[in-house]
Amino acid sequence: MVDHKWISIEELSEYLGISAVIRTSAKKNAGIEEFEQLLEQMFFHGEIRSEDEVVITSMRHKEALCEAYDSLKMAADSYRMINAGHKRIGPASFMHS
Repeated sequence: MVDHKWISIEELSEYLGISAVIRTSAKKNAGIEEFEQLLEQMFFHGEIRSEDEVVITSMRHKEALCEAYDSLKMAADSYRMINAGHKRIGPASFMHS
């Protein structure tokens, strides 16, 4: 069982060492415009670097990302298996039967 500890925005800001934390909800369409504006501002002022880490704060989002990763990995494994010595069948093969 996961023990969730809720923290305040101020605690999150301090923990991450950042000054801007915006509450958002895609479901309620809340905070999205404010987030986009801040993101744009940070990008154009060079505050966003490619080596910055991604923070996922919702267990539901983490689980969805893990499921997507597993699905993509299975698809890639299937693709490699099909192309590892098996005859490739294209649309033209079915036209002549």
